[in-house]
Amino acid sequence: MARKIKGVTCITRNGATYWYARVDGRRKYCGKDDKGKKLAEIARKKWEVRQYENREISVGVKKKKTAFKTFNDLCNWYFERPKVQQQKIYKSKLSKVKHLFKFFGERKLQDIDSDEIDRYRTKREGEGAASGTIDQEIKLLRTIYYTGRKYRKIHADLVPGTFDIRGEKNPRRAITKDEYEALLKHSDSDFQDVLVCAI
Repeated sequence: MARKIKGVTCITRNGATYWYARVDGRRKYCGKDDKGKKLAEIARKKWEVRQYENREISVGVKKKKTAFKTFNDLCNWYFERPKVQQQKIYKSKLSKVKHLFKFFGERKLQDIDSDEIDRYRTKREGEGAASGTIDQEIKLLRTIYYTGRKYRKIHADLVPGTFDIRGEKNPRRAITKDEYEALLKHSDSDFQDVLVCAI
């Protein structure tokens, strides 16, 4: 039996289980069934971490973290880091982040949650973006948040609970022996070497 987490409760109605987390003295609805339970546990743990950090700050053990108000604040800090700018994939990251900027832009960090990330995916799908492309953009979003958390630029409770990565793939069909021989027959010697290596 799974360990019960203090501050996480549920209500069952019509065969569905609805999950809640007690945060800031109030019961916050987090969703239903297994996904709802997971989000409720995350919300409660984030609240507990925040309470612990606030106690450390109040007694002078820890200094208050730099507070970024909007996604743009956090994103600009991330891309201004020399370590990021020196990466080989820096330009690729810049091409991905423009879509994140466009959607999240000046939104406050506390307003960006897992549901907003799902809405981002839906919007990008409506624009014709491939699932793999959207996955890469959401992975970048996750990296920006986790880096900000790692370097204590944002509080743990500002990081969205989940970053939905679908990992959908469309594997290519394996060519037949006859197709392979036909390709070899009609290819020049340089391309034949490439084909042999590929097979």
